[in-house]
Amino acid sequence: MIDPHVHCDECRRVIATTIKCGGGKTKDVPVKCGTKQRVLPGPQGLVVVALQVPLCDDYHERLAAAEKAPAPPKIILPQMGTVRRQ
Repeated sequence: MIDPHVHCDECRRVIATTIKCGGGKTKDVPVKCGTKQRVLPGPQGLVVVALQVPLCDDYHERLAAAEKAPAPPKIILPQMGTVRRQ
């Protein structure tokens, strides 16, 4: 059984997972998800694990807009102290 709601991992807003339909029945609603990196203890030390987390519609739209935004220009600087062949 699905919980009637979950919370957005970023803003803690309530996200409904079911809606009521006619006749007293309920229908499951898909929840938008994102991926978050978490550091967890493992058998041989700390391990980085990617976990799926629920996101509200507003935060999901902000992430989509940020991914579509142009990246800032990269500035390439010469490294000091590097040895080059002549």
